[in-house]
Amino acid sequence: MKWKALGDRAFGVWRFDLVKEAFDKVGDMSLLMLLSLAVGNRDGVMHLEYMMSMTDNLFPNNLAFVTFFQLGHTQVCVDLLMKTNCAPEVALFTHTYAPSLVPKAVDTWHTELQRWNKSKIATSIGHPSEHAALFEA
Repeated sequence: MKWKALGDRAFGVWRFDLVKEAFDKVGDMSLLMLLSLAVGNRDGVMHLEYMMSMTDNLFPNNLAFVTFFQLGHTQVCVDLLMKTNCAPEVALFTHTYAPSLVPKAVDTWHTELQRWNKSKIATSIGHPSEHAALFEA
């Protein structure tokens, strides 16, 4: 608890070096991510990515997603969204950041909707192979 209090106080006086040290000791990865992003510390973000790879599934998915996105690992972001059953988000993300993956993302979304007995919604979603004009950049 003393490290968290120290980190909070260090934030108040803009001592980011001390904030990093204190929250490293506490293990508050969300705050370390926020700090790294706020000060533009790519090495800090890369360190968090390393920590995530060493401790599989111990990080919240949103923190993992932001870390991978910040580092430009779009394929890893897509895989994470797929793993967490976020098919609509995958389709939108791939449309913007990984256009070559859109057909697979839309197929997954269709399959998911069919599985939930929402075939009417599934048929209303355009597919790049059938509606190429909708997916032009």
